[in-house]
Amino acid sequence: MLSKFDPDPKNKEVAEKQLRADLSKVIDKYSKELRPGEGSKKYVSADKSFVLVIAASGRNGGGDSAIGDGADAKLVVAVGGNGSPTQAEQTARGGGSAIAKAPSGVAVAIGGNGGAGGGGKGGGGGGASVAIGSIGGITLGGNGGSAGPGQEGGTGACKVGNADAVIKAVKELQKK
Repeated sequence: MLSKFDPDPKNKEVAEKQLRADLSKVIDKYSKELRPGEGSKKYVSADKSFVLVIAASGRNGGGDSAIGDGADAKLVVAVGGNGSPTQAEQTARGGGSAIAKAPSGVAVAIGGNGGAGGGGKGGGGGGASVAIGSIGGITLGGNGGSAGPGQEGGTGACKVGNADAVIKAVKELQKK
């Protein structure tokens, strides 16, 4: 998916939404079995070329933060926890932040989604993210939680640093 990312799209807003949608599908598919009940959990491939840190989603509060780094990793991915939805006496909470550091490769940081609102209360804001990679990085803030049309929480920013190099590096990793 990342290897197909257009580094200079004609419509950046549409490209950002598509990237969010594509990454959300992957996260939703695997997060149930990988997300811890609290805090965050780190997964490292046997050859240490890939690091994933995924944080717990909030049960009664904001999502937990994910901070991932790998000195020799070619790809580091950090995924913040999602915020909890509106409950009886509690408003929706924001998504957790994500920080990915890849001194030898590509960093991808995906902030947690804000919790859904309801009962006249708006959704929680998406979590912030920061990606720092020697080759480049993808920073994708979490989606804001929705309580209905016009009642969405704030969505975090999207930034791709050194996009051509990121795409090239991801393609190389896929060959392995």
